[in-house]
Amino acid sequence: ATESDQTETFAACPGLLVTSLLMMAEVRLQIDGPAAGEFYADKAKGFVRGLGNSPDAIGNLRSMYGMFPVEEAWASYNSALENLLARNQSAFEVDFVIAKCNHTLSWLRNITVSDHWRLHIIDKCGGNFPDDFTHQEIVDSLPFKDVIFTQLTTDQTDGLSLMTGECTAYLYYILARYEEVPDFVIFLHDDAPRHLQIPFLNIKVFTGLSSLPLRASDNSLPLFLRYDHGRST
Repeated sequence: ATESDQTETFAACPGLLVTSLLMMAEVRLQIDGPAAGEFYADKAKGFVRGLGNSPDAIGNLRSMYGMFPVEEAWASYNSALENLLARNQSAFEVDFVIAKCNHTLSWLRNITVSDHWRLHIIDKCGGNFPDDFTHQEIVDSLPFKDVIFTQLTTDQTDGLSLMTGECTAYLYYILARYEEVPDFVIFLHDDAPRHLQIPFLNIKVFTGLSSLPLRASDNSLPLFLRYDHGRST
């Protein structure tokens, strides 16, 4: 809904708009992380604050809280936020590994990550970073703990003239980090949005992995997620 639609709805039924915003805040919290959730929660706070400054503030607030589950919605959102932040503090070690060629990586701005996860960019096409999201901008603007850039050439595969494709890039990562592999590794192409929906990735990675009860090293079976598209695993 547009800002004018929200204002119109609030004037007619404040509780409906506030509970709707809080529901959206909780949904976006699980999909896109705390910042997205807080955006809608802050809007709900603003409307409640406006109602508190209205001529009949006490009556309006009493009516809203009496007719709609506003308190329950706030409690549910705050509980979800606390749980998400708590899971994030004890989350798994995760490496994102991107086999890069010449596609922009600006879509990384839309991925929710923890600040102790790492990003590995393995360039297989000669270091062409598009101007709209350079290597330095990736380092400066994304919350990854580390950003490791590797240019994969045939020299780095012992001169065997191995194909520098996605699979070779992923194999290079596995061989290079075999002794210190993290709990989970997310392998992606540089054109990942063509193969999967970023909100779905956020649900699977940020919410799904962080809520698992066991560390991968404690589990007898590794987790393997396949996205049903020809080239997105």
